[in-house]
Amino acid sequence: MTERQILVGKEPHLRGVDFPEDPGTAWRLITWIGFALAVVGYSDIALSLWPIQVGNPQWEFGTISRVFDSLPLVTVATLLFFAGSMARGSKWAVRVVGAWSVLFGLLLIGATVLYVLTVPLAVRAVTEPLAAMGLKKAIIKSLIQGTVYPVTFLAIGIFGWRTPLRLKVRASAT
Repeated sequence: MTERQILVGKEPHLRGVDFPEDPGTAWRLITWIGFALAVVGYSDIALSLWPIQVGNPQWEFGTISRVFDSLPLVTVATLLFFAGSMARGSKWAVRVVGAWSVLFGLLLIGATVLYVLTVPLAVRAVTEPLAAMGLKKAIIKSLIQGTVYPVTFLAIGIFGWRTPLRLKVRASAT
């Protein structure tokens, strides 16, 4: 009995549809889509940071919240590019994404610390109960994001940095 192929092969209900015989074609597409989404996501973050006003608590609080809200797109983009690069065996791309992910994870940790330092000022500035409730929800959301995303990027980075080493060891052992 043969196993089903996911990216290659022809299912009975798709007999008239031609799929590429090479799964590398699909992985190249995933890599390029990841790259395109990364350009969009990271440029959105860069534009939200400009002009930089570090030292202005309102700017720090609002901008870091905005950056955290942009992280789902850049996380998916980074992961698509990373997975496509791994599947295609591009060690240099895996290493670059790994190094970038560690650096970005560390930057997110720094942003989270800066955000936490502005929270007391934001809480004191809001006196209306309804607005205070909304602010507290936004703070909780940002603190969750400021915890989960750095860990995610650091994990991608560590995995990306270590994977090519393991692939090299396996190749030389055989």
